[in-house]
Amino acid sequence: PTGRSSHDVVAVGSKLVVVGGWAMKAGEKPLWHDTALVLDTAAKSPKWDEVKQPFRRRALTAAALGTKVYVVGGLTE
Repeated sequence: PTGRSSHDVVAVGSKLVVVGGWAMKAGEKPLWHDTALVLDTAAKSPKWDEVKQPFRRRALTAAALGTKVYVVGGLTE
């Protein structure tokens, strides 16, 4: 739903989870995302939900194990 670069995405069951990243606009300070995005593709009317994430990083790696998402590495502000 918003511009996001240098992020990662994983599938957890029917859900897509987008973590990390930043957005850059010419002449403005970069916006480091502090929320993850979740889309349940099995929902009758799929929509993106925002979930607070405990970090601000880009260029990271994410993986899912069971119902959990793990995020490793990345660059900070």
